[in-house]
Amino acid sequence: DSEIFTPEAVLRSGLERMARQLNENYRAACGGNAPTWEELSAFLRRSNMASADHLRTKLRFLLGDDSLTEFSKEQIRRAYDRFLELKQSQPDLCRRIEHDRWVRFHAMFNWRYAPKRDNSKRFHPLMVPFDDLSLADQAKDDYAWELISSLL
Repeated sequence: DSEIFTPEAVLRSGLERMARQLNENYRAACGGNAPTWEELSAFLRRSNMASADHLRTKLRFLLGDDSLTEFSKEQIRRAYDRFLELKQSQPDLCRRIEHDRWVRFHAMFNWRYAPKRDNSKRFHPLMVPFDDLSLADQAKDDYAWELISSLL
């Protein structure tokens, strides 16, 4: 068991579960008109895993404590409540954080802006500053934060 259940394997398994949930959240918001996990390209799977991996950073931000490594259900509930408060009082704050993370991830894989998406050339119309996004595209950045509720 110790050779099979290495810390790396357990961590990757947990990240993949969260990444799959993130994809399901997105699919639900799109009325099921988005690819299933199995239909995603390797790049999009990695993108979802990077978003899931950033969840710990989001929890630390919401709780105001950068030193946290483990989270209780109560802390997760407080973090999610804080997210909901921020979503009402400063709706762009969390969205900007997620959009910046998303743009950096794509830039790391050599994606660039173009008005029309072309996966083969790594062009994407959302590789722009947050303020240049439509309101609908800005709202997409809530999905990564909503994943916190699935931890409860």
